[in-house]
Amino acid sequence: HRMPTRFADSRDVMACRRTMTQRLLAVCVLALVTLPGALGRSVGDASVRAPALRGADARATLRSSASAAFQVLPGLLPIAPSFTSSKKAPLRPAMGRLFIAQPATRARLQNVRMVQQEAAASVQTAQETSLEAVRRIFETEGAISSREELDAILEKTELPSNPRMRTGKLPNGMAYTILPNAVPGGRFEAHLQIMAGSADETEAQQGMAHMCEHVSYMGSRKRERLFGTSSQTNAQTDFHHTVYWAACPTLRPSTNAPMLPLALDALLDVLEARFETTRVEKERAAILSEAAMVNTIDYRVEVQLLAALHSENRLHRRFPIGLIEQIKAWTPSQVQAYHKSHYRPNNAHLYVIGDLEPDEVEDMIGKMFSHLPARDPPVYLPDEGVDAVTLKQINSFFPPINHEWMGTRKHGADEPKVHIFQHELMQCASVHIFAKFPVEPIRSLADYRRALIKRLVVVAMQVRLNVHARGEPISMVEFSHLDSPREACAVCALDVMANADNWQEAVQVVAKEIKKMALFGLSPSELQRCTSALLSDSEQLASQGDRMSNQEQLQFLMESVSCGHTFMDPFQLQLATQLVAQTMTLEEVNEEAATMCFHMAKFGEGGAPMPSSVVLCAPTSVTVKPEEIIDAMRKAAAQVVEAPPEVIVPDSLISKELIAQKMLEHQPVVMRTERIDDEDYPVTGVCARRMSNGIRLNYHYSDSESQRGHLRVTVPAGRIAETGKYKSGALAVGARTMQEGGAMLGLSREQVELFCVDHLIMAEFACNEELLYMEFVFPTSKVTPGENVVTGFEGVMQVLHAVLSGDFLWEEDAFQRAKQAFVQTHQQVSKSMEAAAAEHLLGAMADGDPRFLSVSPEAIEALTLADVKEAVRDHLKTSNIEVSVSGDFDRDELERLALYYLGTVAPSDSDAEQLAVLEKGTAAFTAPSIPPMRMLSNKDLYIEIKDSDPRAVAYVAGRAPNRWGTMADGTRALANRGEGDVAPTSKTGMVKNLLSGLINKNAASEGQVDYRQNALYPCISLMLLQEVLNRRLFSTVREKKRLTYDANFHLTGFERIQGGWYLVTVTAKPEQAQKALDACKETLQAARTWDPITRDNLQSAAYELVSKHQGALQTNRYWVDLMSGLQLDAIPDKNIDYIRDFVPLVKSIQVGDVQEMLETLSIDQEGMWSCIGSSGHTSSDGPAPGEDVDEDEDLHGRSSQMAIGRRGM
Repeated sequence: HRMPTRFADSRDVMACRRTMTQRLLAVCVLALVTLPGALGRSVGDASVRAPALRGADARATLRSSASAAFQVLPGLLPIAPSFTSSKKAPLRPAMGRLFIAQPATRARLQNVRMVQQEAAASVQTAQETSLEAVRRIFETEGAISSREELDAILEKTELPSNPRMRTGKLPNGMAYTILPNAVPGGRFEAHLQIMAGSADETEAQQGMAHMCEHVSYMGSRKRERLFGTSSQTNAQTDFHHTVYWAACPTLRPSTNAPMLPLALDALLDVLEARFETTRVEKERAAILSEAAMVNTIDYRVEVQLLAALHSENRLHRRFPIGLIEQIKAWTPSQVQAYHKSHYRPNNAHLYVIGDLEPDEVEDMIGKMFSHLPARDPPVYLPDEGVDAVTLKQINSFFPPINHEWMGTRKHGADEPKVHIFQHELMQCASVHIFAKFPVEPIRSLADYRRALIKRLVVVAMQVRLNVHARGEPISMVEFSHLDSPREACAVCALDVMANADNWQEAVQVVAKEIKKMALFGLSPSELQRCTSALLSDSEQLASQGDRMSNQEQLQFLMESVSCGHTFMDPFQLQLATQLVAQTMTLEEVNEEAATMCFHMAKFGEGGAPMPSSVVLCAPTSVTVKPEEIIDAMRKAAAQVVEAPPEVIVPDSLISKELIAQKMLEHQPVVMRTERIDDEDYPVTGVCARRMSNGIRLNYHYSDSESQRGHLRVTVPAGRIAETGKYKSGALAVGARTMQEGGAMLGLSREQVELFCVDHLIMAEFACNEELLYMEFVFPTSKVTPGENVVTGFEGVMQVLHAVLSGDFLWEEDAFQRAKQAFVQTHQQVSKSMEAAAAEHLLGAMADGDPRFLSVSPEAIEALTLADVKEAVRDHLKTSNIEVSVSGDFDRDELERLALYYLGTVAPSDSDAEQLAVLEKGTAAFTAPSIPPMRMLSNKDLYIEIKDSDPRAVAYVAGRAPNRWGTMADGTRALANRGEGDVAPTSKTGMVKNLLSGLINKNAASEGQVDYRQNALYPCISLMLLQEVLNRRLFSTVREKKRLTYDANFHLTGFERIQGGWYLVTVTAKPEQAQKALDACKETLQAARTWDPITRDNLQSAAYELVSKHQGALQTNRYWVDLMSGLQLDAIPDKNIDYIRDFVPLVKSIQVGDVQEMLETLSIDQEGMWSCIGSSGHTSSDGPAPGEDVDEDEDLHGRSSQMAIGRRGM
């Protein structure tokens, strides 16, 4: 039940922290070649579709723990990678334990592949009269004689639908879409979309769509039948629809019975829901708790933005969470009446996607849903404010509203719509300029061409803003143009976040770049850059073929259907993109750029179109009036600008000559390592190498993400190392300084950033408690043509070489931006109820150790550029560096690049010193520990945050082992069940002493070792325990006691640091916070005493853990997670067992193992800590008795709005 954002996939497996700007750019470029509009302005899953996080304070994501959050390097932009064929086949691992599939699953996968081959052939035949015909025309010299003739051809060429997709409609009007998909194998998803959301509610039903969602599904007994089957279920309510979904294995793990009937029956129960009093009351309590949980400052900012943007229609007062007083008062019969009006088969669309046979799915849909009777839609009374004709009648997926489109209002004739929102919890100011347009369905080549031109402009504009409009006073800026079926419009938006004191200067800087784009457009090199990204991405998507996950496919499919776009398969899409790219000219693209920027570049000029709305969000300390905002924008638009200079971007950062010289100088060698034997490769798919300078290398081949790669540099040098000569925050701020910089090898930051853009490289430099790391996502092939152009993979290696060789330029302005980011983060922690309470609790448990808390402003101020540079450089020793890579690459090419760019980094230590490190092994490292806890009589803490709205969060915490079962004092958890608590002296010895056949605990052979002796045993036991306790907390605190919307259990999971903490988080209404906290404590203690863990608990947790693991194996990111640390002696407990024995060990763990692991947690009364954080009106910030409240005070803050109307009326 996460808060969704407009610019990110809420189920994104990429766990890298990104800035909002980068998320937008990634979406924009992906949208270039997926389906225009497929990535709408809000995606994801949550019980209630809260507004997207789009305001000033929404830009900085705070960890609920106290550690600092880090963002991705703004200059190294994330653009989806491209595809070109490899010259030689890479080494692929043989089928081993990680790749076992059941016979039935293998047969289905084989059938799916055969169907796909047949579909590809049918695609070619079907395109003979459309895309292929256009291709032949384009290839025929003189076939097109004029622009008009070309336009006519594009207009009449319809885009072909995905040939594997099957659509239909039952006699009762219920629509369905079925899409076979092979990834992940043996799983499917079913989504039921009801075309009714909060915008369909009457004045007396505000929040009823969400209430209906809860009662229909969250309280469904048939949904509960899916529990314990490795299935996930959820539902979401938005303006325009309510969606229920189930993601399941095709066969039940325990019986191999088909799961599709159970999943469809649970969705059928939604349409036939019963509204018993007990069911309604249970969900009412959950909703009231949820309303308090979602009401963060981010949520309130987004409420203001959407309310201002849609002030002329009912969206501005129809947020899905609803009105609390109405929610408290509804009877079951009233909720059932809403259900009867909207939950009609002729108002529903069922999507089924996955490893299933379409014929069987279609037959089952007909049998299970055909009996439902169709009914007429509800009729709204005149006083409800619903127009007789709305956009919903044009597109049934849209809400029943109309819009005032951009261009309706003109400067000189109308007053601009300006809205101000201020709140004491806000730290920065943000300016938002919106323009609304109709959603344009994409069904022909001409439609597709127009959409791609828009997206080219968006990407080019965002790149410019990222490169040229960064730094004081701006902390974030993004430009977007996205289709939004939830709002029944396309929105062009400019969002700027800046220091509150000089937001006007930020507007000036951004407006200058916008005006340059409007007047001068893209340069030829910019057009080439964006077009190359478009073509490369379409080729990569085609190469991905059927390997896109169910979630990705379904996301694109549902958004496309909702917007009225044609849903093509990747091969059709690639051909359409190639055809369209040939027809786009610089003049046409620049005409579109002028049109998209016109309302901002010409702001204030008589007769020019006005933006749909302008919103300023700021702290209450800022004094501002609407007229001042208008004046600032007019002045910004009136600036005189010149065409931007062309930045020369190199094809390669490092010349071949320089590398050849370094090869001669260092004569590097790539060596095998005993730590991971190549004999394990057919089973694990992992190779390990060591460079002669000491750098370790792990790699894994995978084509699941075709022509993509993921690389991580891991250095054991996190904030735990900020002691002695290294000042507090030095490593954290140092990593962020590298992220904010980019100049290297004699090239400017702009040149390096554009090099990364050209090669579609995304990078992150960050530091957590334990590690300094560098993360890269990239294409493994060439993106742009040219003899001297390097691949994305080689580009990453060149950047890495420059950083590790000391050729990275540490810049003062980058350091200042990094410091400012940490100051803002600390301020936001202090004003966020959740983050402040977590920091208060962790600070007490860690005895105030600053290494586990956010970096204080005093510590930041004490740092110098020399301090942070020294802290980072001292730890970047070649013998202390591990590089892990997963992706679709050639093995020989990878080792060649490693030799050239990693091997030629000058060794930090002499040969003798390196040998000494290797001989000492683990003994060379002293493992750090969490600080000892203070002995306090009162461990129940409380903190109050000043806020206008009452909210509360409660935490329960205590000591726990680290990921490998090591306690803070160095003893081993579960040692009495294994070989004892003596750690191995080195990873070499560990690997040699552990056998791959450890798993059978009942083995009769003396040569086999008990599974409890596996180094992974404590780790897996902890993971299973976490799953079990999460289910217990949800079942007890939410379902039985109705005290919260959600409660969860989390382990810190340190890998280097000895010991750790557990943390239980529960949100509740302030008056129930103590009860919710006590219920969490009781749940933990009950699992230890009178209600111990059962076999069913463990089995369900094991199914879930294996399912997550096997699904994640399809991603490069997860493989890098698995490999990182395998060769680091600073992480002695991680070895190849972590990959090889994961699934067998999960299946071998017994109830007693998990129960004994529970004993290692300090969940007794003396060992538990707790903290309640609350906020709400106090004597200093609430209205006095009888005092009047502003009209807009119910929008959770202070807001003002300029009068809207025509002049002179």
